[in-house]
Amino acid sequence: MIPPRITIQNIIYQDTVLSLKDLGKNLKITSISNIEEFFLEKCLKTILEANPNVTFNTVQYSRQDKKVYFYTNNEISIKEWEDRNVLTYNKLSSAQLILEEVKKILVAEKNHDSDCISIYDIAKLIKEFHYKYDNLIKLYNDRLNYSIHSRNKDLWIGIHDFDFKTNELRIGLKKYDESPQEISFTKANNDLYITKSKSYWSEEVFPLICSTLSELYDEIIKFSGFENDYCYNLPTINSKFHVDISSYGVNFFDTFSTNMFIHDFQLSSLSFKDKYECICNSSTVIETIKGEEDEIFNRIFVKIEDCPKWCQPLLYETRKIELQEEEQEKMKQQQQKQKKQKRLALKRKLFPFLKK
Repeated sequence: MIPPRITIQNIIYQDTVLSLKDLGKNLKITSISNIEEFFLEKCLKTILEANPNVTFNTVQYSRQDKKVYFYTNNEISIKEWEDRNVLTYNKLSSAQLILEEVKKILVAEKNHDSDCISIYDIAKLIKEFHYKYDNLIKLYNDRLNYSIHSRNKDLWIGIHDFDFKTNELRIGLKKYDESPQEISFTKANNDLYITKSKSYWSEEVFPLICSTLSELYDEIIKFSGFENDYCYNLPTINSKFHVDISSYGVNFFDTFSTNMFIHDFQLSSLSFKDKYECICNSSTVIETIKGEEDEIFNRIFVKIEDCPKWCQPLLYETRKIELQEEEQEKMKQQQQKQKKQKRLALKRKLFPFLKK
């Protein structure tokens, strides 16, 4: 609705500019381009509210040019509309706090407790599961098409996704050159069946692929914990940063901002990307951590019992192996040190005149 406090005599839909001779010689014309018609009301509301003391004689909209013309008695401001998608940023006040915390992490002693694990190990595990899931989909996509093409070369199948909330497997089926039509399946009591379909060919195709789809369903359902379990705003045990863990990856972020939904600093290791992503409005912070991401992730620890349930057994096993390797490395270094001391002692015994 147009604000009632402002009177508009009429809104005209016309592609050519109106004549000022008919409207009034002293009117000012202001135009805004690239306005789709479904944005028209929002545009009008924004402009009118931004100019409460201006009399709007006429508003014209050109469907052809997607342009709004305002005919007014005074100049109007359109800055509010132009700035509607512009975000305003302030200098980051917590940059020094973030840098100090990162420095503490990098120089701190490594953790050797068995009940905690680095977020690097968690991110690595999530990437491995994401890779396995993607490969599974690719493998069965090929198998389904090979199976169906051997009987009907006009049919094509694409695995769309799996809804882990409803436990529905969705595929796209197309015949000839038509666009893919979605078919959904679920499984109960070891019986796979169609739940809904937009394709006319679903009943014809189902007998050809039901066995392979049933196998795929059984494999995908194993990933339900991976997809459904997550932990947000998890405190770390050796820093002031907090962590989010989900199938999308691992994010760690500051807690200095007063807004719980907006972080001054966030470093992410996403399951579907090789490189880290840093979000921070400070070039000093970004440049300082560049190249140190692996080390930072390796030195930030969380309690394993606080992690998503699906990965806890795997993380305990990973941590056990890590500590065993650390102990072996420690023993190896001690043995080398002892050998060196024995060689030095023998050398002094045989050549007592040599300096230490």
